[in-house]
Amino acid sequence: MHEAWPIMRRAGYGRIVNVASSVSFGRANYSNFAAAKAGLIGLSRAAGLEGKEQGVLVNTILPTPDTRATRTGLEAAGELGIRDWFIEHFPARQVGEAVAYLASDGCAVSGESFVVGGGRLARMGYAVARGYFNPRITAEDVARQSAMVLDMTGADIVFDNHA
Repeated sequence: MHEAWPIMRRAGYGRIVNVASSVSFGRANYSNFAAAKAGLIGLSRAAGLEGKEQGVLVNTILPTPDTRATRTGLEAAGELGIRDWFIEHFPARQVGEAVAYLASDGCAVSGESFVVGGGRLARMGYAVARGYFNPRITAEDVARQSAMVLDMTGADIVFDNHA
């Protein structure tokens, strides 16, 4: 992206599709990988805003395809039945179809992230809980109100790239 960005902006056109991972939602023993992939989501959102006026669209996919790594992991866990199901229902070509669209002239969205795999394409967004408010908040308040802070009921979904 670093090398292509100035060329695309000068040309007034470009499509960039970054590849993140659902690991960015968090997974034990993958801290460095999760941080890097989550960073790509933020980078794509910001670059998507910056480039859109110049015709450079930037989006991210969080793919779930059948890969050698997926098969190896399922085999190591003794999950051969799940492995076979995964091979059948999550072919990598389905992810490729989503990328082909996002990289095409027909794509008009920018700064978005999409979960892709198993025949599903879904926009990923952020949600902010209603939380707890007290202008004189203390650590004790936080401790007492932790259930309210964590409750996602009625959360505001944040999809607007300008929010």
